[in-house]
Amino acid sequence: MFTKRFVGFTANHPYLLVAILTTVSITCLVVPATLKSLPNFSDPQMGFETRGTDLAKKLTTWKNLLESSKYSGQFVSNPKEYLQTKNYIIKAKRPSKNKTKRSFKEIPKTSSFKLTKTKKTKVPASQETDNFFCGYPDSKYAKIVIKSKRETGLFDYDSMRAMCKLEKRMITKKDYKGLCIKSVKRKCCKPWSLPNYVALMNSKKSCQEITEKDVQISKETLVTCAPFYHNFTLKPHCKKMNCTGAPKICTENDSVFNILNYMTSLSFLPKNDTSSKVLLNEAMLYLPLACSIATMPFYEDFDDFNEFDSIELIALDFGLKNALFEKILIRDAWLMIVGAIFLLISMCFYTKSPFFTFMTLIAIFLSLGISYSVYTYVYQLEFFPFMNLLAVIVTIGIGADDAFIFSKLWREYRASEDSLEEALSKTLQQAFVTMLVTSMTTSVAFFASYFSSITAIKCFGVFAGTAVLTNFILAMLWLPPTVIIQERIKGCNFNCSCGRFSCFLDALQTTLIKAIIKFKHALFIIFSTAGCLASIAVFYYPKLRLPDNNDFQLFDSSHPFEQYELIYKNKFWFTQNMKENEDSIYKLPLRFVWGVSPADNGNYMDPQNLGDLELDESFNFYTPQAQEFMYDFCKDLQSQPFCRRIGLSLGSCFMETFVDLLKRRCSDLSDSKFNKPPCCNLTEFPFESHVFNYCLYDSVDALYTTPSRFFSPGLAGPKFSKSDVPKIQAFVVEFDSTFSFSLNFDYMDGFLRDVDNWFQSKLVGAPDELKGGWFISDFDFFDLQRTLSENTLVAIIISMALALGVLFLTTLNILVSLFGVLVITCSILSTMASLVLIGWKLNILESIAISSIIGLTVDFSLHLTVNFRFAPDKMSREEATISALRNTLGPVTMAALTTSAAGYFMIFSSVLAYKQIGQFLCIVMIVSWLFAVFHLGSLLALAGPENQCGQLSFLKFLRTFISKKELTFNESHELERMNALKLDNN
Repeated sequence: MFTKRFVGFTANHPYLLVAILTTVSITCLVVPATLKSLPNFSDPQMGFETRGTDLAKKLTTWKNLLESSKYSGQFVSNPKEYLQTKNYIIKAKRPSKNKTKRSFKEIPKTSSFKLTKTKKTKVPASQETDNFFCGYPDSKYAKIVIKSKRETGLFDYDSMRAMCKLEKRMITKKDYKGLCIKSVKRKCCKPWSLPNYVALMNSKKSCQEITEKDVQISKETLVTCAPFYHNFTLKPHCKKMNCTGAPKICTENDSVFNILNYMTSLSFLPKNDTSSKVLLNEAMLYLPLACSIATMPFYEDFDDFNEFDSIELIALDFGLKNALFEKILIRDAWLMIVGAIFLLISMCFYTKSPFFTFMTLIAIFLSLGISYSVYTYVYQLEFFPFMNLLAVIVTIGIGADDAFIFSKLWREYRASEDSLEEALSKTLQQAFVTMLVTSMTTSVAFFASYFSSITAIKCFGVFAGTAVLTNFILAMLWLPPTVIIQERIKGCNFNCSCGRFSCFLDALQTTLIKAIIKFKHALFIIFSTAGCLASIAVFYYPKLRLPDNNDFQLFDSSHPFEQYELIYKNKFWFTQNMKENEDSIYKLPLRFVWGVSPADNGNYMDPQNLGDLELDESFNFYTPQAQEFMYDFCKDLQSQPFCRRIGLSLGSCFMETFVDLLKRRCSDLSDSKFNKPPCCNLTEFPFESHVFNYCLYDSVDALYTTPSRFFSPGLAGPKFSKSDVPKIQAFVVEFDSTFSFSLNFDYMDGFLRDVDNWFQSKLVGAPDELKGGWFISDFDFFDLQRTLSENTLVAIIISMALALGVLFLTTLNILVSLFGVLVITCSILSTMASLVLIGWKLNILESIAISSIIGLTVDFSLHLTVNFRFAPDKMSREEATISALRNTLGPVTMAALTTSAAGYFMIFSSVLAYKQIGQFLCIVMIVSWLFAVFHLGSLLALAGPENQCGQLSFLKFLRTFISKKELTFNESHELERMNALKLDNN
C-alpha cells in the first residue's frame, strides 16, 4: 500500500519531493556548520587511546588522580601547609597511657626532622660562546639532517663548503630574521652547524673562511677526543665545570662534545672504532628557530636545497608536523574531487544521462551532510576525528554502487512497461531489496566497530554506519523522482554513438559468463585455495603484525618530517638513552594505588572527557592492620627482582619513611625544646589510630621540607581531602622497576604479568580496608597494541555473524546465505593478506581499514546472491547463475572501477591516511570483484540450490518462534471468523 502511494505521489509530484528533500538536507547541513564549531584536526592523534579496558580504566583513573593532586584538585599532599594557607591554627592533644587529657602547645610550623641542605649547582645559562654561538644546541630548535652524496663522506672540504652555502641560503630567507633567536647584540644567532664549529675550533669568524687544512685539523681533534666522549670523561660545559681527565684540546669551547653529541651520527667515530678512516654520512644542522607552529611561513618558503653535488637534505624537524598535517589534509581534498569527476564521467557513460549522474552525486553529498547532523545533534557527539573523513570515500563508492543498480533496473523495466508508475513500482521493489541488503550489511559492519575500545575507531564506525544508512534512505527517496523528471525533460538522456563499443562490451560480458560456467570447477578450486593461503598469510606467516612505533605516522615515509621521526631521530647521540649506561635508560614505574577505584565514568566517545574519581568507600589507612600490611608490602616489594631502588628514596613508600621517622629519640639533653612524644621511639609499631593521626601532619610536612636530592615531590604518598580536618583519601606507592620501556608486546606483557600476579597474591592477605588496591605503569601503548589485536578480530567475527543474519533474513535460504558468507570470508582474508604483503601493520588507520573491508567486500557478493535467489524457480542452478550474472555484472564492474579509480587518485597524496585508504580501496575493490564474480559465480553454478531447496517462507520462519498452541488458537479463531462471514452472507 505504501509503495503504491509513494509511487503515485512521486510520479505526480516529482519536483515537490525533490524540493522537500533538498530543503531538509540543506538544513541539516547548514545548522551544524553555523551553530557548532567545525571539526578541529590540529591534534590528529587525539582519540588514539583505549577506553573501557581494565588497563584503560586504571590509566584514566591515574590521569584523574594526577589532576586531583594539583593545586586546584580535590586532594592535597601536604595537609599542614594547606591548613596554614587557610589560616587555621592546628591544635592537638597528646595521648597518654592513662588516657588523661592534657593540652599541648601548638604544633610547630616546621619539623625538626631535616637533612643537611646542599647548594644547588647552577647550570650555565644560554650565553654567547666566545662571541660565536648563542649557547648550545638543543633539541627544541629546528633541526635539519644532511646526508653525503659522495663516498668521501661529509667531513671533507667540499662538503663543508656546501653545508656553509646551504646555511647562508637558509638564513637569508625573508621570514628568518623575524623568527630567529637573537643574541645580546639583537642579531640572529648563528646556526649550530658542523662548518661553524670547524670555524670556531680554528679561530675563524665564519664557515666561509675555513680552509681544507682547518677541516683536517678538526677531524684529527675529534679522533683524538672521541674515546674521552665514550667513557664519559668529556661532558657538557667542560670549560666551566673543569672536566678532569680530558685533554684541554677536547674541552675548548665545548666544541668536541657538541659535535659528537649533537652534530654527527652514531656511525661516526663509534666506541669500537675511533680511527680517522671512519666516514661521516649524516650530520645535523640546528637553526636558531624554536620548534613551533610559528615556523610555518619559513617552511612554506623552504626550497628543495638539493642541487648541491656533495650533500642532500633528507630530514626535518620544525615542530609543526601536526599543524602541517591539518593544512595538507584540507589541501589534498582536491584528489577526492578528481575522483568524483572520474565517477561523474563513468556514471554518465554508463547511465547515458548527465542529469541522473549529477543528481546522484548531489544525493551522495547531501547524505553526508545529514549524517554529520545526526552525528552531532542526534547522537550528541562532540569529537570528530579526522579518520571520519575516510567515510566520505566509502560513501561515494557505496552511493555509486546503488545508483548503478537502480539505473540498470529502471532502464530494463522502462523498456518493457508502458506506464511510468508500473515501471517505477517494479524498479523500487527489486532495487529496495538489493540496496537494503547491501546497505544494512555494510552499515552493520561499520557499527560493529562501536564495540571497539579505541575512541577514534568507535567514532568512525558510528559515522560511517550512519552515512551508509542515510545514503540508502535518501537514495530510495531521491532517485525515483530523479528518473521521473528525467523522463519529462527532453535532452536529459543522450544516445551514445559508440554502438560497436557497446556490442564489444556485451560480447565480453557474454564470454565472461560462459567462461565462468564452463570452468566452474577450476575457478572454485583456484579461489578457494587462494582463500586458504590468505588465511595462512594473515594468521600464521607473515601475519598481521602489531605496531612497533608509538609515534603515529601522519605523512608518507618519504616526507622529511617522517624521515626524521622514523629513521634519523635515533641516529644521533643526543636522542639516545642507551649509551652503555643503565642509569640513563628509562625504567618503567611501579605504581600501586589505594583509596580510589579503577573506574572510567567519562564519555568513551570523547577523549577529553575522562570523568571523575570514584573513591573506595572501604579504604581506611588509619588502622594498625593497614599500617602493618603497608609496611611489610614496601619491604617485600623492594626485595622483588622486578623492583629497582638506587640510593635514598624517601618518597617512594611513605609508610616506610614514617616508621623510620618515629624511631627517633623522644628528647635531647642538649636541646630542652626537643620534645617529641608520642612521635618517637617510645611508641611501638603498629601505631594506634589516634597516635598515627596525631603524628601524620608533621611527618608529611617534614618530607616536603627535605632537600630535593633526597626527596622529590611526586604522586607517591598519602593524598588528603581538602577539609577542615584533612583525612587520607588515597595512598600511592611508587618505585622504579628493572624493566625498561619497550615497544615489544611480549616483553611488556611479561612485565605486566610478573608484577600483577605478585601484587594479587599480596592482596589476598591484605586487610579488608586495603583489598581495593591496584597496579599500573606506562601501559598506554601496550594496551593499544593488545586492543587492536583483540578488537579487530572480534569486529570481524561480529560483522560476519551479522552479515549472515541480514543475508538470511533477506533471502530466507540457508544455502545461499552460507555460500555468500563463505565467499565474503575468503574475499576479506585475501584483502587482508594483500595488505599484509605490502607491509601494513595493525595500527589505528589499518584497523579502521580492516573494519571497512567487511563493509565494502560484501556488496558485490550480496548483489549476486540476492539476484540468484530471486531468479525464476523453474531455472536450473546454471541458468539462475547466468541470470544473476547478467543482472549484476555490469553494475558491480562499474562500481568496482569507479571506486578503485577514486582510491587510485588518493595514492598521490602526501598524507599517509589518504595514501593508505587509496591503496586499500584499489585492493578491496579488485579482490572483492574477482571473488564475487568468479568464486561465488562458480560456487552457485556448482552447488546453488534448485527447486526451493533450503528455502523458507516467512510463515515457516514465524512458526519456528511461535508455539503450536498459539498457532492452533489463531487457526481456530480464523475458522470461526470465516464461518461467521458465511452466515452473514447467507
